[in-house]
Amino acid sequence: MRLGKIRIAQFAIAAAAAVAATTASAALVTLWDYSVTTQFNGTNVFGANGTGGTQIETARQVSWGATGGNVFVNTGNVDTNRSGITISDVGPGTNDTTVNPQTGQVTTGAVSIPGIGLGAWITHHNNPISGAFETLTSTQINSTLTLTPNTPPTPGQQGPSTLTFTVFFAETPNATPCTAPSPTGNPCNDIFALNPSQAFNQSFVFDGVTYFVSTFPLAGQGLGSFLPLTAAECAAAGANAGCVGFTTVEGQDTTVQFGFAITAQPISVPEPGSLALGGLALAALGLMRRRKLG
Repeated sequence: MRLGKIRIAQFAIAAAAAVAATTASAALVTLWDYSVTTQFNGTNVFGANGTGGTQIETARQVSWGATGGNVFVNTGNVDTNRSGITISDVGPGTNDTTVNPQTGQVTTGAVSIPGIGLGAWITHHNNPISGAFETLTSTQINSTLTLTPNTPPTPGQQGPSTLTFTVFFAETPNATPCTAPSPTGNPCNDIFALNPSQAFNQSFVFDGVTYFVSTFPLAGQGLGSFLPLTAAECAAAGANAGCVGFTTVEGQDTTVQFGFAITAQPISVPEPGSLALGGLALAALGLMRRRKLG
């Protein structure tokens, strides 16, 4: 992409739960039924670069570029391409136009092995487009998580709590020197970033017990390179120093599936610069759990 900056801001997670009787003898909820929906909330700002092209703004896609183009197809021509971000409940890079809740069960894990819940797939289609096209400068995605106690069951009562965190995405200038390390001869990588303090240990109180929700990339080709970013990369994306994330290669699609874990104690998030990031650790622990259950 050309000049411009995208900030995917404010995934708002609303945790709603049923609760048992007295707070004095409140039992830890060990198993939750969950339902999660993820969609763009319509807060999109365009205006960087040129004034041409058209924009598509739906609950599942925000894209910009050539009128009549298809964000899922890289034509190899900057004058006919579209670039954008899409959301799918089905799989990576899927043209999923309907918002459907993803449902399942998730355990309240010990700090060492939390249960894992599955969220949506988010894809950045980094198709090169002409500098004459207007591009996105900011957008917001809402992810709403509803939790219902399964074990022990506590029907008939609800206690909603809204949790928020911010994900940042920056389209960097395609001119050297690049902010992020990029393939030789390829325009500069764009940047996807998370502030760990906002992604991990978002708390809610249920029946007098405090629980913590941590959100992290779980699968997709972006996962393997999900590492601490440099101060310059964090700044370019609008994130805090010490942020974590990955960079996306021009002309490629980069997809991650987000998951979440619920713990009864805060997870330990390593200091910036450590490769044993909380997100990767949680993902690995989820895989460990699956192997044990299998």
